[in-house]
Amino acid sequence: AWPRVAMLIALAGCSRGYLDVTERLPSADGGGIEYDGGTSAQDTAIDAGSSPSLEDLQRAYVDLRFGMLIHFGILTYTGNWSDANLPIDQFNPTKLDTAQWANAAVAAQMKYAILSVRHIDGFALWNTATTKFDVGSINWRNGRGDVVGDFVDAFRARGLKVGFLYSMWDATQGIGNSGVGNTTISRPQIDYLKAQLTELLTNYGTISYVLFTGWAWQMGHNAVPYQEIRQLVKSLQPTCLVFDQTQLMNLWDVDAALYDETWGITSPADNTLPSTQMQKLNSSGGNNWFWDTDIGGLMTATDIVQNHLQVLEGRWTNFLLNC
Repeated sequence: AWPRVAMLIALAGCSRGYLDVTERLPSADGGGIEYDGGTSAQDTAIDAGSSPSLEDLQRAYVDLRFGMLIHFGILTYTGNWSDANLPIDQFNPTKLDTAQWANAAVAAQMKYAILSVRHIDGFALWNTATTKFDVGSINWRNGRGDVVGDFVDAFRARGLKVGFLYSMWDATQGIGNSGVGNTTISRPQIDYLKAQLTELLTNYGTISYVLFTGWAWQMGHNAVPYQEIRQLVKSLQPTCLVFDQTQLMNLWDVDAALYDETWGITSPADNTLPSTQMQKLNSSGGNNWFWDTDIGGLMTATDIVQNHLQVLEGRWTNFLLNC
């Protein structure tokens, strides 16, 4: 059932700190389109209980139905996909307002959000002890800025679950640059990745999701051993679901299947696996998954609700929209 509630979309890409397009989809009776953002009953039961099973966590995740994916970082200001050693002093989000991001997610009936805490370029959005290629090494907020902390605080304050998108491929560190079949990752490099993940999964409270990128499709799960990373995540955050962009229609090395609509891969009509389908809000412009001044071709609320949420609900698939 889809209770009739207003669907308010206040999204359009992180334009250097602020989501700045608002659209409302009206209905004949003025009540808006039918979408209730999912049920929280099962999720609340898991939070109140102890040691939920993986199936409990998967079912609760699917029931959330709708989430926000946020790509924000140095590529919001300069550089291109997978560039290394970018001029990180250009990262200067003076208008950063993560509370406004969270308000936009709540208005759209989203139930969780995932932030790109470190992307392929290697720039870390928290003050990490592993490298000087981070927000702690630039002039913004006198080196005391923490986008990750601002993000988790703002979204939790609005009752939303939080997760991290983290790239195993680090172009600046030279981890994974050679591609699948040609990449040898040293033990110090693996330890570097594990140290960053340990910081992220111990310093920011409960993290419900870790979505890896630049792993299966860039270097494979043998170059950086999957089970070693999974065990680390589960030891630090036992109820955290692990995702990777394998694009496989099975749960091999993941807790939920992940379909990237920008690659033309969508959840099949007969899908019964716990799954996520990702798509970008914009069909033109932007800096790949990141914002840019030419961003355009924004999805309509009709497309989001009728062509995605309502379709994917019957396919055990959560819709993750990059905003």
